[in-house]
Amino acid sequence: MLLAKNCNSKSLLAFLLASAIASSALAGPPGVDEMLSAMKANDAQFDNVLLRCKCERVSRPHKFRNKTSQPNLLRLFIDDNVDKSNLPDETDLMKLVVKVSVAKASGQPVGSHGEDQSDELYWIEQIDAGNIGWKVVPSDKFVPSQKTLFRTTLGVRWPDFAVLRERILPAGGNVQDSKWASIGGSLETLEMPSLTSLNRDAWLHTKKMGSQPINAYQELILWQQFSLGFGFSKFITSIDKVVPSSHDRNTLFVTLAIWPDRQTKAELLVDSLLIVREATISANASTITTHSDGVFSVADRFQCARNGSYQRKMKDTQSAPATLTYTIESMEFDMQDSVYADLADMSSPTEARRLEVDHDSPDCNHEVVPRPGNGTP
Repeated sequence: MLLAKNCNSKSLLAFLLASAIASSALAGPPGVDEMLSAMKANDAQFDNVLLRCKCERVSRPHKFRNKTSQPNLLRLFIDDNVDKSNLPDETDLMKLVVKVSVAKASGQPVGSHGEDQSDELYWIEQIDAGNIGWKVVPSDKFVPSQKTLFRTTLGVRWPDFAVLRERILPAGGNVQDSKWASIGGSLETLEMPSLTSLNRDAWLHTKKMGSQPINAYQELILWQQFSLGFGFSKFITSIDKVVPSSHDRNTLFVTLAIWPDRQTKAELLVDSLLIVREATISANASTITTHSDGVFSVADRFQCARNGSYQRKMKDTQSAPATLTYTIESMEFDMQDSVYADLADMSSPTEARRLEVDHDSPDCNHEVVPRPGNGTP
């Protein structure tokens, strides 16, 4: 659906409402059917889209406490009896610990792939003997608020998508932090690759197949859309109650079908532009809350909030959830294939080392491998 480029947001709303009246909708109070259909028409436009956002993640001050156990604070430890004269740097040692741990868990033999095999075997033997590894440090110490700034570039061809996340440096500029994607559509072919920076010259590349209709990666994209006030309508199965609020807003009590195996209750505060300004979603093990403000529109084709935030609080923990805030920087429709392919490409930067982990390969040895032409890591 393409709309006239010179109409304003009110004419967009009028167009959507007029289109919605003629379409079938869910049963609901008078006027709500048209409202929902107009929301569906707007949400349907968000496809083959390139969305760039500035993001801020803030964790609130809290103590490490929950109802079941102390949290797992992992620290690398080295026994005092270990000869540390030729100790590898922390990054290389971390990779060996991961390699040994994964190999032992999967029943795979642990081998050496470094240039100096005898030296590496010594450290592998120490890790295997428990003299080097990760130590769980229980704590109820107070943790101060922490803030992380980054930018995300999201390419959506739902149910497929690909994301590039870049950390915003204190001195200015961006540096690639991670990439992840959900590619393949159906469960039989769904792939969920990711690429994560371990440090500036080493990357962790993981591959696994999807195992559920809405996977964990897709959930993150939904929460981002919800925080920006759109995307809800495709999951609404019933409108159970409508309560008028101030300033031409209505609170909708709805049932959502985000996950095929269960129904979810939600409260949506919808304004006159049909943007969801506040939402509370009660999932089985968590509560998701969102807030949005401002208006962002693209060529009178699509509109949503300019700013938004969300929290997901697990019901079995007392710790305060982190808040993720998004501010839209740009949104481009009709994304080119080459742009999407670049986002979904999980090649690590040139000359970088890679730790390959394939969760679905029966003969995966979870080893660090060089990029072609780079030499042995």
